[in-house]
Amino acid sequence: MLKGPGRYCRCCNPTVGRARTEWVLGRMASNGFPISRRPMGTTTRRISRRKTLDTVLPATVPYFLDYVKQWLLGSCKSHFPGRSLIVRTSLDVGLQGLLEKICRDIHVEGFGGRVACVIQDATNGFVRALAGGVDFQSHPFNVAVNGALQPGSTVKPFVLAAALELGISPEKTYLSHPLEIRLPHRQVWHVRNYQAVYRGEITLQEALVHSDNSVFAQLILEIGVDPLAGLLTRLGLEAGPVTPAAAIGSLSKGVSPLKIVSSYSVFSTEGFFYPPTPMVSLETEQGERIAKTDEGPVLVFRSSTTESIRRILRDVVARGTGVLSKRDNAIHAKTGTTDDGSWYVSFDAAFRVLTWVEFGQRDQPRNYEEKGVTAKSLAERIWNLLRSDSYSSTQVYGVFRGVDRLSVRDLLWLEEEFA
Repeated sequence: MLKGPGRYCRCCNPTVGRARTEWVLGRMASNGFPISRRPMGTTTRRISRRKTLDTVLPATVPYFLDYVKQWLLGSCKSHFPGRSLIVRTSLDVGLQGLLEKICRDIHVEGFGGRVACVIQDATNGFVRALAGGVDFQSHPFNVAVNGALQPGSTVKPFVLAAALELGISPEKTYLSHPLEIRLPHRQVWHVRNYQAVYRGEITLQEALVHSDNSVFAQLILEIGVDPLAGLLTRLGLEAGPVTPAAAIGSLSKGVSPLKIVSSYSVFSTEGFFYPPTPMVSLETEQGERIAKTDEGPVLVFRSSTTESIRRILRDVVARGTGVLSKRDNAIHAKTGTTDDGSWYVSFDAAFRVLTWVEFGQRDQPRNYEEKGVTAKSLAERIWNLLRSDSYSSTQVYGVFRGVDRLSVRDLLWLEEEFA
């Protein structure tokens, strides 16, 4: 243990810290400890390497490491942290570098609020990159993993999917108009559309394309809350007691962005739900493979239901609430808006991408929209970089090039060093 770690920290006080290290190592040598100048030099180089790492892990990687630690503590309590383990994560350093660039850019542009970005493989649950804020140093709470947020209209595809599974056609029509629905206990549910836009008689398909609250309120009253409640549970969205308001994204309990993007695996695959994981493999230093404890994929929807929803989500980007400035026919998406922030959940054949951006202070709602920072604009930046192929560059995290084995002890060191 360092004497006075605040004073002798090599990152904060390099000159004083280096002198203290050399003094301690010299005293060890003079007192008969089996130490030579070579280990002292090795130690100095290792500390220098740590200092170098400080320049390449400044903002977003600690969020991913925090997620890995939480996963290990939650799924491998009998092994971690009491044993030395080899952890192979699903992190893609190029994709993480992409999020790093975007978070730095919006921070420079004046964004000062909370944000969550997640990139997953489209065909499974592997998390390839994750940012739970713009900078771990200033925003240590991992919104992407631990945020309890209202999902808004991102749940509407699941409401429609539950209806399709019950035999309701996406071409069935409803009247889009303001509603006052009397609920049990004499409660009145006032349902309004965003910006008071109503389209008269429209189909369920069009209602999802334009995210019509009034139509989905009518739909949930028709099918009941039980099918939706069961579906949300199967998708890992533990929402608490489900009321009709859940159809437009008002849940008893908030959900994390990571769980939302993972739930969309049923649409980016052939109806299978893949739980999120940052882990490719886990083994002891002796090579003993530790069985993964996360659940495998679960078939949730029929292929016809999945294809119908996927077709509509493509229309959301083509002509609905998710239109991007640069047309991309390969992207499927759903938007969401709540009092706290905006959502954009999207996928193509390769990736699932989620962005969430808070609106700002309650007395100044949507003040980040003035800076051009919304969930949709953030998602568009990500997709533009993905399409440019620049995400494969290891320039930002070049220090990790060729590294595929990370000891848990190193993982904890990184957390203590840079968290």
